[in-house]
Amino acid sequence: MFPQIVSGGRHSGIYCGAEFLRYQQFIGGPSAWQVGQAGQGWQVARAFWEWTPSRPVKADGSGEFIFYPDTEYPAPVDPLMVYRSLNFGPLASIRALDTQSYLPGYGLQADVPSVNGTVFVSGDMHGNWIADVVEDDQTGLLNQYQVAPLVPTLRQGTTPENLAAGFQRAATANLPGVNLRAASAAVEFAPSSMGRGGADELVANALPGSPFAVHVAASRAIEAATMLGNKHVQFMEWVEHGYGIVQLEQDKAMFECWWQNKLQENAPDVLGVQMVSFANDEPTRLPTPRFKNQVDSVILHGMSVQPSSSSRAAPLAPEPVQVLAR
Repeated sequence: MFPQIVSGGRHSGIYCGAEFLRYQQFIGGPSAWQVGQAGQGWQVARAFWEWTPSRPVKADGSGEFIFYPDTEYPAPVDPLMVYRSLNFGPLASIRALDTQSYLPGYGLQADVPSVNGTVFVSGDMHGNWIADVVEDDQTGLLNQYQVAPLVPTLRQGTTPENLAAGFQRAATANLPGVNLRAASAAVEFAPSSMGRGGADELVANALPGSPFAVHVAASRAIEAATMLGNKHVQFMEWVEHGYGIVQLEQDKAMFECWWQNKLQENAPDVLGVQMVSFANDEPTRLPTPRFKNQVDSVILHGMSVQPSSSSRAAPLAPEPVQVLAR
């Protein structure tokens, strides 16, 4: 068993549909359910549940899942309540923040966690983006928060043309006992998807007939410029498509961007980049000190890039689970 939250972005229509229903309530129009049955909101909610491999949640806004036998995926009690929350013991509390827009319709506040120490998993960048989370005033050149220069990753993408796939920081920028990135309060992990367009496709549309190598080269220039203007970004790649995996452990979180050539049938999955964020400070650790709320390439901490794996270390949960009949 492992914690899993599958979330739909605003492109799926969930956010827009829920906001539309809430607006109808606000202006004194038909009830949310009436509008939902007849309009877009109910349809996008139905599509969400049909395409999301997730059991339904309680219709109370808590986001807690209803437990059913492993083979059962019944219809939700309230299709519009798509917010999900999963407390995975002492290891993690997972909040699907992108699906909270309808909570005010139930008189509930959004369940926004404290920023400090949080791992934000998002897809808003439409590409591969892994970064520290800092205040806007720390992104300038001359301030407390400092980072190392950017360098090519030298990682192979899914095509021969994408040889050095993206940019990362050359070092952590920290020194033994000196945390130059202390202003970072959390980390953000935004892997790509299979459907969203990248910089290479933007260039292809702007330069019809140009070769793919030109698209990749232009993407590298865009990535470099973006990271130069956003120094909290620790890795960026805007050509490859795929998915992301977060491996949670007691002492660290591992972030992996997996890529697949969506134009090639039965294309293999390629581990493009692997980053790590540590749970505790080790300021005197050699050769590289470690500080929490920062994300770095695993290579900078003497680790090799390889798929994460682990085995169960804790006993099964002792609490009884109520299994509901179909």
